[in-house]
Amino acid sequence: MSQLTSAWELKSGRIIRNHFVLAPMVNRQSEVDGSVGDNELQWLLRRAQGGFGMIITSATNVLPAGQTWANQLSVHSDKHIVGLTNLALALSEAGSVPILQIFDGGARAPSSLTGEQPRSASVFTLDIPNFEQPRALTLVEIHELITAFVDGAKRAYQAGFAGIEIHSANGYLLNQFISTQTNQREDEFGGSLTNRARLVRMILHSCKQALPADFIIGVRLSPENRGIQAGLDLDEMVQIAKWLAEDGADYIHLSTSDVFKRADKYPDDERTLIDYFQAVLGNTPLLAAGNLQTIEQMERAYQAGVSGVALGRVAIANPDIPLHASEDGYQPLMMPYTREHLESVKVSTNFYEYLLPYPNFIATSDAK
Repeated sequence: MSQLTSAWELKSGRIIRNHFVLAPMVNRQSEVDGSVGDNELQWLLRRAQGGFGMIITSATNVLPAGQTWANQLSVHSDKHIVGLTNLALALSEAGSVPILQIFDGGARAPSSLTGEQPRSASVFTLDIPNFEQPRALTLVEIHELITAFVDGAKRAYQAGFAGIEIHSANGYLLNQFISTQTNQREDEFGGSLTNRARLVRMILHSCKQALPADFIIGVRLSPENRGIQAGLDLDEMVQIAKWLAEDGADYIHLSTSDVFKRADKYPDDERTLIDYFQAVLGNTPLLAAGNLQTIEQMERAYQAGVSGVALGRVAIANPDIPLHASEDGYQPLMMPYTREHLESVKVSTNFYEYLLPYPNFIATSDAK
């Protein structure tokens, strides 16, 4: 029997039936107004039926100005509660613990979707295609943003979700406040690490104050720079994770390109990225995503201290991994995948078209 199939407990007291977590992924299957679409419900429900212990939704914007892609899930209005209730109920009835990831895209929220100039920690410029220079949020707007996160968390609770995940990774707004590249503020939200981490800590504190003690509140972080994302320092991110754990986060979720890679900052150190964080989190569970493809890799992550083994791309094509993990010789189907197979596991046309640019994900014969 795989260790991954054993139950475990969060700090809030919530029991998770196994260590398999569906990682949050952009899928563009919601309705145009941000309501839960049937395609999105069926996609997530299929993974719940496949045995995933925890299911984290795609990033859900708490303000219209934070929308970052078309057909994105939203929680900025009471009109979204009905669809979210249907989703939370379906996932819960299938045995999974449903978590709503909440976020704001900040500088990555295009004006073509929001109708306004992107907002961020500061005014800055990046040499990337289609970049729109953001304006700096005012102090009043920052406090309105905190309120929006709390309101989104309350709607998630009202809809029946077991918890939320505060998305502070992958170059979105809360990450932009942490990054020295994108945060040049000279007030209490800029400068020192204490100040740059202030916003995510205030959001965590405010959500915890507003919701019951058994409502799960996790935080997702990027451990180091990745792609166009810059301005992050590993030691600073470890310190932020430690602070958030001390502040009462129910878990810390690392978004990595490879769970087992060495730190870019310390290439000669044999420790992996997760080792640095595991060392400071105490009894706060660690979730981690990043290139976990085989059962052996998933087991290794668990043995390294990862309580929630978060699966992304491999779970798109393999919704039943948790059900088969303990079978001798079982391995998930590897890339590339045919359109026929993806459709059979509830990947809609919108999601399929979003996946087309990903190298080697779609079988060549289908990628037309």
